[in-house]
Amino acid sequence: MALIKCPDCGKMFSEYAESCPVCGCPVEDAKREQFTEQKEEENNIISDTEQIVQSDSIESDIKKDSPEAIPLSNDNECETNSSSEAKRTESLDDSSMEDVVYSDDNDSKEKKILVLLAAIILGVLFLLGVSYYFISIDHENEDIANPLTFEAIEDGEIKVEFNNIALTYPITYQKNEDDIQTISTTTIISILAGDKLSFFSNNSSLNIDDGSVRIVPANKCYIYGNVMSLINDDSDYTKDKVISSKYALSYFFMATDKIYSHPTKKLVLPATTLTEGCYEGMFSGCTNLTASPNLPATTLTERCYKGMFSGCANLTHAPVLPATELTNACYKEMFFRCTSLTAPPQLPATVMAEDCYAYMFGECTNLKTAPVLPASTLAIGCYGSMFEGCIKLVIAPELPATSLAEYCYHNMFSGCESLTAAPELPAKKLIEGCYDDMFEGCTNLNNNR
Repeated sequence: MALIKCPDCGKMFSEYAESCPVCGCPVEDAKREQFTEQKEEENNIISDTEQIVQSDSIESDIKKDSPEAIPLSNDNECETNSSSEAKRTESLDDSSMEDVVYSDDNDSKEKKILVLLAAIILGVLFLLGVSYYFISIDHENEDIANPLTFEAIEDGEIKVEFNNIALTYPITYQKNEDDIQTISTTTIISILAGDKLSFFSNNSSLNIDDGSVRIVPANKCYIYGNVMSLINDDSDYTKDKVISSKYALSYFFMATDKIYSHPTKKLVLPATTLTEGCYEGMFSGCTNLTASPNLPATTLTERCYKGMFSGCANLTHAPVLPATELTNACYKEMFFRCTSLTAPPQLPATVMAEDCYAYMFGECTNLKTAPVLPASTLAIGCYGSMFEGCIKLVIAPELPATSLAEYCYHNMFSGCESLTAAPELPAKKLIEGCYDDMFEGCTNLNNNR
């Protein structure tokens, strides 16, 4: 995650957030301020470089035009020294004087060349940085502008399933540049390799009571674009960052093993205002998804990410999770059985909630490191089974909490057979079940505390 400094309050926050979580300063203002500061710093460096060059030039001219200083002495010594100095000066060979002047000039020229090269290098690096910044912005805007799109890798079909549901508005789709089609019942769409199907809807949710809509490809497809094109109850999905209905996209792609991450185009979930269970189980069982979308929300709701990537066996990178205050079960089972995941995201939250991290990395059998867990006050079951079955985890995170809660560490490292050392546990007052089976099955642990 790239962090930027808020120009209003000075706090650091994620570049993917819509605004500063402390004072509400828009992220665009913060990025603009950061860019301006970088430009001013580069200009200062170039200005300092020019002054150095001018200073070296003046110093060189002085050396060429001024005789060496003669130390002061009494009158007799002065006369003697003057006479001796005159003789020494007359005896100097012309070629020797030329060598001295040439040496000074040569040193000055070398300094100028080095300074000039340094200025050029800094200028190039600055321009590359600016270009990268604007290219990144362009790519981000392009991804947001694309509606949710399925791009066929091979010939086949895509089914739009209506399961015991009647939507307020129909779903529309466009194949390539063809006319937009409207559907309100289960429909099968034939596709050829290279075809692109884009989907739109003005419904605020695709899950109502026990009914749901799902898009299920029968053959391999890339998936990318902005999911808000499916649940946009406004006119412009590219600007919509608010999910207004509970469970809006829960289990939408569940167990769809035919969707693949595109090599260059991103799947975008730009919402910063979430609802209960809005993304719950959204990609669970999508075994060929390798890249996760960014999740910029800093204010969470209950179950919002619960089981979101559960069973995504080929997921190798977890998204940035910038929230500092958690809600009940918000990250529960989020990466459960993501067996290709080797490193977790940073978890900066200091305010816990019931079951917030429960089973979050459960059975991630290739996870080797754990995130920092800075909270000092815990909640019921907050770390329950968080790393259970992480057989390659070798170092446990520090656990600084001094205020515990019921079953807060229950089974936290159960089955972590590569773990050799337990963390310090500084809490003085224990609560029912707080350490229950915390290190069960840690067969190589040397210092149970």
